[in-house]
Amino acid sequence: MRQTDISKGMMLALFGFFILVLSDSTAKNVSGTFSVWQIIFIFSATTIPFTLLIGWFRDRCACLKLTHLKTHLLRGLFVTINIILAFKGFSLLPLADAYALAFTSPMLTALIARILLKEEIGALGIVAIISGFVGTLIVGFQPFETLNAVSDTEKTSYITGVLCMLGAATCFSSSYVLVRSKADNITPISFHFYSFLLTVLPAMIVLWIIDVSVPSFLEQPVLAPMSTMELLTMMLIGVLGSTGTICLIQAHKFAPASLLGPFHYSQLLWGSIIGYLFFGNTLSDSTLIGAGFIVSSGLFVITNQYLKKRKARFTALS
Repeated sequence: MRQTDISKGMMLALFGFFILVLSDSTAKNVSGTFSVWQIIFIFSATTIPFTLLIGWFRDRCACLKLTHLKTHLLRGLFVTINIILAFKGFSLLPLADAYALAFTSPMLTALIARILLKEEIGALGIVAIISGFVGTLIVGFQPFETLNAVSDTEKTSYITGVLCMLGAATCFSSSYVLVRSKADNITPISFHFYSFLLTVLPAMIVLWIIDVSVPSFLEQPVLAPMSTMELLTMMLIGVLGSTGTICLIQAHKFAPASLLGPFHYSQLLWGSIIGYLFFGNTLSDSTLIGAGFIVSSGLFVITNQYLKKRKARFTALS
């Protein structure tokens, strides 16, 4: 790869992750008013046409050919649960804290890949995972540092957000391992398209088949009336999410995943800035320390995977 292509890939990755943070921030902004099902339906329904457009310009939608239906169904389930839990977590936590916990996904991916794909972790990899777990504990239990200043309701809300983000990270990692297991047979765009197509269906069932008096996951009416501006805001979540995903897909065409992986952690920076400017969130010492453990652990896992692949290629050539 040429250096100019690699630089282009890095810039696209940085921009893509920034756009994804904007998407999450927009979702956080409306999650206090509307149910997660209503938000999921509208932003997923907006994402699907964008993905079709990408497929059309790429190869006239040949990349969207449906194969391995069971794999798509399983990943669709993981993605749906991931979105539900992530929306709940972002609604309860400061953005920086939510992203710090979301960054446990590289460690969880390594563990799940070890179980399902029999990939080796190694002693240093285990140390990295333990380090990430320590960071998770530091971030997750910080309300107990100020027992007199924080109410029981606030502590419960924070811990619920922590559990939701960890659950979302587990579902994301499971879906990622699933993608890796079928990487030779299914295109990333196909995974993206069918995941959101299958996400729309349960949201539609909840919105139009289940009675609207049934309480939603966010304890709000499942289907609430909305203004034109609120509808456009929810559609913006899908537009931003699709744009960020497009940037990341393009970035991987210009630069190897080993170089782009660390840019994932730029979301912590973007989340901290946006959280401070628009939601009044401030970074606590526990968040900084815990995020340091988690990010260091994730970077080690990513670097370790790159070195293993490089060693494997060298061995195959020799």
